Amino acid sequence: MKKLYDLRMLICDPWNKEVVWGYSNLDYYNQGELAHGSNIRLPPGYGDGVVNTPAYSWQWMAATYQMAERYYTKNGLPVTEDLTFDMNKKNELVTTPGQSEEAYTPLFGIMQPGVQTVRLYLDREPRFYANLGITGGYWRAHTVRINTIMFANTDGGFNSSQHTTDFLATGIGVQKLVHPESQSNAWQRVIHFPYPLIRMADLYLMKAESLNEYSGPSGEAYEAVNKVRRRAGIPIYK
Repeated sequence: MKKLYDLRMLICDPWNKEVVWGYSNLDYYNQGELAHGSNIRLPPGYGDGVVNTPAYSWQWMAATYQMAERYYTKNGLPVTEDLTFDMNKKNELVTTPGQSEEAYTPLFGIMQPGVQTVRLYLDREPRFYANLGITGGYWRAHTVRINTIMFANTDGGFNSSQHTTDFLATGIGVQKLVHPESQSNAWQRVIHFPYPLIRMADLYLMKAESLNEYSGPSGEAYEAVNKVRRRAGIPIYK
């Protein structure tokens, strides 16, 4: 869970130590910013914020399924290369284990117990669960943890009584751009942060690519990549 929360805060924690170059000249009042364009509306029964309002919780920024597939599996491999991940069944509906079942232990804090979801959302790397909002997962914003389902008239899904046109079209939200304490109803409730233009991970990966182009694969190049893989919580290259 510490790894999940560390990854959850990489983008939205203002000027954290991994931001090398950030853009902070943002107009949160007059422009449609990613921070509140991404946030889902606060459902009833969670916390004491303003519920069911599209004001500064627009639910515009949805991830594509292609992007969801680009995240690695829990084994640190692309979904198309991991032999334990059956791409032919990626869109099947499955039910997560119940909370009292031993199989639920590795899903604690990542996926809800005993709920229907899509097989594509299981057995993925920590960044997948920290960055995206999915059916059967959790959305950390409005100072609470929201059990997202993303179906119509559910927590995170389309609701015509809230807004007839603004909703996450793919049912996959982008929560990495939303600070966990950002709330609805006024721009002052949105936690401001600079948009990272260059992060430390970019520098390590550029270093690895440069070394590889200059002298071919080397231990130094692999170590630069492995720094990023360790940070992501996935197995390293050996």
